[in-house]
Amino acid sequence: MGEGRWTTTRGGDGISLTRHRLRLAATLKAKTVRDRLPALLTVILLALCVGPLGPSLGPASSLAAQEVAASEPHQPAWLAGIGARLQLQHSWEHPDNHHTTRVRRGRIWARGLAANRFGYTLQAELAGDELQLLDAQVSTHLAGPVHLWLGQGKVPFGRQQLNSSGALSLVDRSVADGRFTPARRVGVKLHGAAMDDHVTFALGRFEARGIGGGPGVPGRSMVAGRLVWTPLGAYPTVESPLRIPDGPRLALGVAGLSTSEERGGHRARVSRWAGEGALRMGRLQVVTEAFREEGSSVVAPEEMAEGGLDQGGMARLEYPGAWGGHLQVGLLSRDLAHEVVVRHALIRPDASGHSTGVEPGVNDEPGVSETGVGYTRYLDGHRTKVQADIHRISRDSDLPTEARIRLQLTMTLW
Repeated sequence: MGEGRWTTTRGGDGISLTRHRLRLAATLKAKTVRDRLPALLTVILLALCVGPLGPSLGPASSLAAQEVAASEPHQPAWLAGIGARLQLQHSWEHPDNHHTTRVRRGRIWARGLAANRFGYTLQAELAGDELQLLDAQVSTHLAGPVHLWLGQGKVPFGRQQLNSSGALSLVDRSVADGRFTPARRVGVKLHGAAMDDHVTFALGRFEARGIGGGPGVPGRSMVAGRLVWTPLGAYPTVESPLRIPDGPRLALGVAGLSTSEERGGHRARVSRWAGEGALRMGRLQVVTEAFREEGSSVVAPEEMAEGGLDQGGMARLEYPGAWGGHLQVGLLSRDLAHEVVVRHALIRPDASGHSTGVEPGVNDEPGVSETGVGYTRYLDGHRTKVQADIHRISRDSDLPTEARIRLQLTMTLW
């Protein structure tokens, strides 16, 4: 979810729902309430989306396009868009010669406007027999260009991370994105757009611990903010020239965050910075990001050689920082049906700091280089597409160089 104004637009490649009562029935054969819960929540969400109060919707674009379908003026706007996305993936990895076929993502979502004031988004992911809530957020206008956002969603840090997983030009995000960005958290933020929408901003406080765990310390906070300048007009985070307004587009941005993470069994305050740039010229798009993580240190009891604790002795444990980023270039065919993309990403840790009692591997994070090329066949824009990519991954360690080939089908329903 990108920050900015809550807008409603009519897409041209969605589906149409006519307003009438739809009967939704489901047979839940699970023996316990716990087993029934994922299916029950799914039924409730779908029933809510197509219930008797549902509005007539014109063509609606997908979440990947980051658009919301508009209701007719005389119809209730409480439900502006619903949808589901399925991504099926097969991958092969060398030197393990390991083949994997899986459902990479299976998601359902609903969006709308409650009481003509509160924009909301709900998104859940089905994985096996479990349902995980990804997004549950409400946004409302405060004053001027400022909006208030509450709930669970993505932290405003990292352009590629803020882009929907259904609107990527390659099969998945880069290794640098996975190393430096925090993804989803529970929190509150102020966001909006100013200067005729040429400047977008977001600043918020979030839980340090993210969805699914991670290194964040439970009960501690994260502060994050992002500022983006688009001098030539609106430029969404969606990758590839698809869904980007005609004409040249330029985006330049900075972001930062401060959070608490576990480092070698100790709590450390970590700061990260990011710079981003995106350029669209005709059917060519260039996207780049650079990340910097500052080194951190904690004070902990000093460990003696015998493994005991020095009475009253304390040691300052220093954890080195790291930097990284990626550069991606994509070219779209004239008929907008084919795209070829190349990307290079890297992670480079700083030299190991001087510390006492630091666990092996904490100061010895290996550098990583990832170089790949991908192809996308757009059958219906980002809604339905087939993607393939191949990557070479090398590490500054004794581990062998890896090769990875992935094939993925994305289908957006409703």
